[in-house]
Amino acid sequence: MGTIVLELSEQDERYLTNLAVLSGKGITEFILEAAFSTMEPVERKEQCRMLGFDEFWEKYPKKRSRGQAERTWKKLNPSIELLQKILAALEKAKQSKDWKKDNGQFIPHASTWLNAKGWEDEFEKGSKSWNQVLTEVQGEHRIN
Repeated sequence: MGTIVLELSEQDERYLTNLAVLSGKGITEFILEAAFSTMEPVERKEQCRMLGFDEFWEKYPKKRSRGQAERTWKKLNPSIELLQKILAALEKAKQSKDWKKDNGQFIPHASTWLNAKGWEDEFEKGSKSWNQVLTEVQGEHRIN
């Protein structure tokens, strides 16, 4: 599954935003629901499960065993909130001494990091605070 890019005119964007507000949903949820509504239930479930994986994989520094990482991601099936936490923690982990040591020799494979709930790890002092990183990642995923 690739990244979805919507190129909308300002008028279309306002229209979609208004529809989302009227439906009581966020713009992202509204657009995804509309896009998935034409899919068969099995296909829709599969697409939802992989939501966010491509972005995670793109940002993960050790590109090994993608298939295993995808299987772990499907099993994890993260919500949008968990996805934001995972991406924020990943940015923090990439700045940690452990991951920078010996040119990244000790960076775990993505599947290992996900299975171990690496986003819950604590990091040494001196790096960005958790709230700073989480705020940055949430800002990147805000559409409305």
